[in-house]
Amino acid sequence: MLDDSLAHRVLALVVRFTVLAIFSVGTGATGLIPQMHREFVLRDHWLDETSFSQLLAVSQITPGPNFLIVSLIGWKIASWPGAFATMLSFLLIPNLIAYRIGRLTHQN
Repeated sequence: MLDDSLAHRVLALVVRFTVLAIFSVGTGATGLIPQMHREFVLRDHWLDETSFSQLLAVSQITPGPNFLIVSLIGWKIASWPGAFATMLSFLLIPNLIAYRIGRLTHQN
């Protein structure tokens, strides 16, 4: 069971990354890095400049998708529940939008 503070952080991360995911359709997470920096470093102070820079560096040098920064931010702020919740919320909305548009365009 999650304590109240961790549950609050996870819920806040889910809401934030769901909104970010809507704006990331077509650009991916790399187009939203400045917004992530503003929200998590400058506005909420959940991360400091050094932590954010280190997470960004790890996400950029790691092979694979560029949206690794999303799970790293979630992990740093709210441990494993945060990493899982941020990835789910960041990937779910764009996939649902793409699925729905695909279904609409193939209803000939």
